[in-house]
Amino acid sequence: MDLALIMTVNPGWGGQRLIDSCLNKVRRLREHAPALDIQADGGIDPTTIGRAWDAGVNVFVAGSYLMKANSIGQGIEDLRSACSSKF
Repeated sequence: MDLALIMTVNPGWGGQRLIDSCLNKVRRLREHAPALDIQADGGIDPTTIGRAWDAGVNVFVAGSYLMKANSIGQGIEDLRSACSSKF
């Protein structure tokens, strides 16, 4: 397996809030597979990206957040700024 996707919202529609308990799945998976790419899909924004990283996520889907940003470039910059001390 090259990548594991953890849905961090209820699948079906965009714009949902991250379900923090889903990060427990990430932590458990990271313990068993330290080198695996783990992707979080759902609820990723500047307030949640750091918690997801701390749990073990290293690939992020931030579609709804980026679509609502003033520009995609600015949205990406906001995400990077929110976790600059993490990376």
